[in-house]
Amino acid sequence: MFGTFIDDELVSICGFIIFKYFPQANDLGCKVAYITSVFTKEEYREKGYQRKVFEECLNFAKDLGIVRFKLSTENPKAMKMYESMGFIDDKNAKKMRIE
Repeated sequence: MFGTFIDDELVSICGFIIFKYFPQANDLGCKVAYITSVFTKEEYREKGYQRKVFEECLNFAKDLGIVRFKLSTENPKAMKMYESMGFIDDKNAKKMRIE
C-alpha cells in the first residue's frame, strides 16, 4: 500500500496484490499485480494526488520485476486516468459471481 499525506492526514491510497500464474511466452516470471484500494478523499480529488501515489505503486511493482498489471473500475474519471497511463480494456476476460 502507498499513500499521500498532507499535514499528517492520509488523503490518497493505492496498493496492489501479486498473483502468480503459469508461465507465458511473454512473461516467464508469471506475476501479475492487481491494483486495488485506489481512493482519494473527495476534497483532495482532481489535484494530482491520486496519480502520484498510483505512479509510485506502479514503479515499486516494476522494481519487483512485474510487467503485467490488472485493475477494475466502473468510475469514468478513474478510467480516464488509467487509460492515460497506458491501461487498456481487456475484452477477453470473463467473470462470474456465485451467489
